[in-house]
Amino acid sequence: MLVSKIILNAHKLLGIVTTGEDISTDEYNDGLEIFNDMISHFNNQNLLCAQSVDSEYLAPSMVSPFDPNYNPTNNTRAWKRKIKIGTPDGDYAKTPPSEVEMIYFLGSSSDKNIVNIVSQELLVPKKQDIEGIPSQAVVTKGEDNSVIIEFDRIPPEGYILHIISKYPFVSEADTSRVEYGLTDDLKLNFGYNKLLKYSLAIELSFLYGVPIPKLIIEIADATLLEIKQNNFRPKDMSIDSTLVNSNRRKTKLFS
Repeated sequence: MLVSKIILNAHKLLGIVTTGEDISTDEYNDGLEIFNDMISHFNNQNLLCAQSVDSEYLAPSMVSPFDPNYNPTNNTRAWKRKIKIGTPDGDYAKTPPSEVEMIYFLGSSSDKNIVNIVSQELLVPKKQDIEGIPSQAVVTKGEDNSVIIEFDRIPPEGYILHIISKYPFVSEADTSRVEYGLTDDLKLNFGYNKLLKYSLAIELSFLYGVPIPKLIIEIADATLLEIKQNNFRPKDMSIDSTLVNSNRRKTKLFS
């Protein structure tokens, strides 16, 4: 959904504009400023507002992209079994993704060769002299906020790596406009379109001094709860047996 559409719908919820009407440039700019503030707030509250992005990676250069002698067109390139995205000692001078959803390789046939993302314990390294596209990969987050991808074998020459991952929205990404609507269609995750629309309406009500319908608050709160529940992930954690009155060594927590 376009950000301009979210801003327009939020104004409609408050009755500031009616069906068939459009908002003014000033109303749009006010809405966009509040929208960007909300995105930053949610990102800082572990409610990451992100979009899925398919990024293309050529084989890494033999010279680090952070090296003063780096030339993206002339440097020799070669795949290796482990690559690092971001940070000065990384292979790619790109912002590390917040979460990797899919990895695949494209060759001359344009067929997607999907690589299964597995845990470190399940990775089975292949002999490096056997040619073939990786079938497994481990994705880890470095302490320096980099993303490290380790394949089960070195990818063959001529193949291009694709990583579908989540990147947070930032204000700087919301500046490209046609007339006064954004050109990029934001692919938000579960429930975020609804949450942003109703939350924006609440914020705009304070700006314009109009009363907030109770139903808008209830829907915004309910949607926020649904997103939090959808984001829950179970974790196994070892605990000290002396702290509990049973022989269990693990318990399930949600975060």
